[in-house]
Amino acid sequence: MGASGITVEAGQDGDAAMHARATIDDNVVLSGKIDLELPGGKVHTLVPGDLLVDSGDPHAWKNRYDEDCLFLVNNVGFTS
Repeated sequence: MGASGITVEAGQDGDAAMHARATIDDNVVLSGKIDLELPGGKVHTLVPGDLLVDSGDPHAWKNRYDEDCLFLVNNVGFTS
């Protein structure tokens, strides 16, 4: 784990963007949309108003859309 608390690991397709943090984060999409990729190839598209609580699970963010995505991340603590 690096100084930022992020562990980078390749997903099943070798995607180096797959990472995990040793923190619990609240993520709120403010504008645009973004895809959250999970292990096993699962993809969830988040849109404005969506809230995601990330408890340190491996994931990758992908913006495949024509507009920027702005989201707020609030670090609420460390996982055990």
